[in-house]
Amino acid sequence: MLFYMTMLESEREKDKFQRIYQRYYQPMYHVALQILGDAPGAQDCVHDAFLKIISRMDQIPEAEDNRTRSFVLIVVRNTAINLYRERKRKKQSAIEDEVICHLPQLWVYDRYDLGEQEDLVKVLLDMSPIYRDILTLKYVEEYSNSEIGSLLGITESTVRKRLERARKELAGRWEEGRKLYESER
Repeated sequence: MLFYMTMLESEREKDKFQRIYQRYYQPMYHVALQILGDAPGAQDCVHDAFLKIISRMDQIPEAEDNRTRSFVLIVVRNTAINLYRERKRKKQSAIEDEVICHLPQLWVYDRYDLGEQEDLVKVLLDMSPIYRDILTLKYVEEYSNSEIGSLLGITESTVRKRLERARKELAGRWEEGRKLYESER
């Protein structure tokens, strides 16, 4: 709490913040923990929320006011939701990267020599030809988005959107298959 106190100028603000901290730390932590599901993440979230609260200390009535309770809980809830979304995007991106890095190898190996990557081939063959083709052109043939657009007779923005959708679908199907495989073990 000493860290936060150094950020405040007047004794009145320091006193008000101390009361807010003591009164609302636990409820804020509980809200963050419910959304994020892990203690370290919840602590980071509460810390970030307190930094946001400090920046608005002049707008906060008194610590015991119901509006203050609503305000701090809304701040921590929104901070936790943003952190959750960021984690989700990073996880999805990591899965996409993992799957995409295998694509060029699929066309090099003999179909019977694929081993682990045979499942990826099955997923790709199950996909819509529009998505399968755009992934092949981008990651195997290594065409740029503008070259793909010219080849397919579509705009570059359409290429980007199809690539985004294709990566999401591929990663989602790959993850589903992996979970199914692990549940059968």
